[in-house]
Amino acid sequence: MSEINHNTTIAVNAFDLEDLHLNQLYQIERIENAIAVARLASESQSPAQLKAAISLMIDSLSGTVNTIKGDHESMTQLIKEAETSQPVSA
Repeated sequence: MSEINHNTTIAVNAFDLEDLHLNQLYQIERIENAIAVARLASESQSPAQLKAAISLMIDSLSGTVNTIKGDHESMTQLIKEAETSQPVSA
């Protein structure tokens, strides 16, 4: 691999990692929101509100899990690429 290709690979991987990191922060926010909804629902005396809150939490957490799985696969691929990417010595 040429040094230019190696440096380009590193730059692209760094950009991808930054994107994955921001996505993980968003997923943490989604989980925090689900927790907040659970707290509000637990204080409610209404079964309908509790059922709606649980449904919302299930949808949110299912989406979060799927996104985190995808991010994990992306990070695994980036790690594999980094392991096989070797700079050319001059």
